[in-house]
Amino acid sequence: MAGLSRWDQKPYVDTLFHYMANVAKQEPDIKKFYWNQQPARITRLFKQRQKPAGVLAEKPTQTVEHHLAHAASAYYASPFADERVGVISLDGVGDFSWGSVWLGEHGELQKVEHLLGFKATRHEGKVLGLAAFGNPEPLLSRLLAHTNQTDWTNLFDAKLARIVLQFAKEVGQSALRELCEGLSQEDVAAGIQAYTEQLICAWVQEQAQKLQFSKLALAGGVFANVKLNQR
Repeated sequence: MAGLSRWDQKPYVDTLFHYMANVAKQEPDIKKFYWNQQPARITRLFKQRQKPAGVLAEKPTQTVEHHLAHAASAYYASPFADERVGVISLDGVGDFSWGSVWLGEHGELQKVEHLLGFKATRHEGKVLGLAAFGNPEPLLSRLLAHTNQTDWTNLFDAKLARIVLQFAKEVGQSALRELCEGLSQEDVAAGIQAYTEQLICAWVQEQAQKLQFSKLALAGGVFANVKLNQR
């Protein structure tokens, strides 16, 4: 079964809250949100996942981390058993992370990096379809202006964090409206698609150079984006 217990998720939640604490130094409203989350955070640690229902309740099960399940499905189904493989899982959400990097070699998977997590969205397929009809440049430039591509653990500044963390909905929606002001739906979709491609391709190239692999095995919902995969 994929998905850890609340307690086993703690290291990943710690990473997320460490990021939020750093961003909170820039913005008072994020700081307020951060501190308001602490009681609920502690409570969640002591709540375990419900047991499987029906016939599964009586069966022995083993729980693994979300992105390990993704990585294993990509690596062990790949044709690269005798080669050094970079295995990347990217998803909207999963045990409080949006992805991880693994090295596959000689039938073994070794975790290299764990990526900060945010909440998943919906209708990604519609955005991909609309992107073909828009101009990516206006929104792409605005997004890159709020992105730190030299530090993947602190990728977004406070403005983008408002949107991505989806807190205090009015504040987040206000920041989103400001970011997309004057743009059509098609231009917004095209900008998001171009931003996704630019960031992920740059990040994958960096990992390939650092870890010295030339073969890739990919898994997770992000790689359902066909246009990204064509890059």
